[in-house]
Amino acid sequence: MIPGLANIVRIPDLRRKFLFTIGMLAIFRLGSHIPVPGVDVVRLQTLFNQQGNVFGFIDLFVGGALSRFALFALGVFPYITSSIIFSLLEVVFPRLKEMHREEGEAGRRRIGQYTLYLTVPLALIQAIGQTLLIRNLGALPDARPLVVGEVVTTLVAGTMVLTWMGSIMTEYGIGNG
Repeated sequence: MIPGLANIVRIPDLRRKFLFTIGMLAIFRLGSHIPVPGVDVVRLQTLFNQQGNVFGFIDLFVGGALSRFALFALGVFPYITSSIIFSLLEVVFPRLKEMHREEGEAGRRRIGQYTLYLTVPLALIQAIGQTLLIRNLGALPDARPLVVGEVVTTLVAGTMVLTWMGSIMTEYGIGNG
């Protein structure tokens, strides 16, 4: 393991990829601490501390962003769901399977594009659900439609930023973003 770590210092390309990955992780951590405007974070954290339920478990997967109702509270769950849906659709629709296998990289890119297109409505549905949940829990003091829309838009934007970060980490960083 130590020789592998030494390669990070010695090999410029590996060092660049490593530093890029560390930078992306730092941005993720930062976004996990930026609260969504309009949310009473203190009230929300009090509720999370009172209930040791599934929300705490989900919060682990998004780096604590859910209990803080931060910019990245949805994580990449909508993208993962979209990806799973397209994997299942390949079984049902032979044209998608053919596109994936026979068209090579161009077909995979097109399916990746469709996956991103589906990510937006899935993120929207999840953002609306989470926003209504925190409103019902009393953590959204001003529940006017404009404020709810702002919270939902912020959550969807956070998911799309994470999805973009994942794709550039795959391209320029270490491993699959």
